[in-house]
Formats: sequence, C-alpha cells, structure tokens
Amino acid sequence: MNKNYKVVKDCIEDVPAFVYQSDTIRETFEKIKKYKLTNLIIVDKNKKIQGNISRTELKKNVKFMGESPISSILSERNFKKITTFPTSFLSDALHVMKLFGINFLPVCNDHLEQQFIGIVKFRDCENLHPGIV
Repeated sequence: MNKNYKVVKDCIEDVPAFVYQSDTIRETFEKIKKYKLTNLIIVDKNKKIQGNISRTELKKNVKFMGESPISSILSERNFKKITTFPTSFLSDALHVMKLFGINFLPVCNDHLEQQFIGIVKFRDCENLHPGIV
C-alpha cells in the first residue's frame, strides 16, 4: 500500500467511548466527563451499536433520572449510524466527519456484524496526516 494512503486502523483509539444499554444515566455522564467526549456510543451486550447520546442530553437527565438505564432516554434522534471500518481510508473517514460536523466516528469490525471496536478522532487523524483534509 502506498505510504500516503493511511487506513483507519492506524488511528483507532483505545478510549472506552461506549456504554452498554443497561448502564445508568449517571454512569454514562461520569464516563463522558472523564474522557472529555461530546458523545458516547451506546451498545448492546454484543457491542452492536444501538445509538449515541450527547453530553448535553445527559446533563439534562442526570439529576432526575440518574439511576435509570441509559436506554430509557434513547430515541430516534439519538441514532446516527455513521460508522467506519479499520480498512477504510483515513481520508474517507475524515471527509465524513467534516461533512457531518462530528469530532469522531465509531469504528466497527465489518459491514455485516458491525461490532463496535473503537473510535477514530478527527483531531488526531488530521494531526497524523494534515494534508488529506
């Protein structure tokens, strides 16, 4: 492979940017604060993506519904199934993030299983290869 064509697996972060559907709103809010994320991915027990949740939405709900499972506040508007794969070109992933105005993309193992395996952050990838955006 040409060294100018980096792939997503070169930038996958090992940040636990996900929570399980059964995790509480409070646990989810603590995790999003700890890792300084704007959104978290919500997965089922098999790590298949079920949705995402923003820091803003969590902050609204943590005081009154803190011990409820995160799944209790999921809705259609929480589900943006925009993902990438380890073998995708980094330039394509960066283009998608720029197009949708998002800071990171969930990385799934493949097109069929779509098991969540990590994230790729716009900032980190842009720093790795600034000329591709």
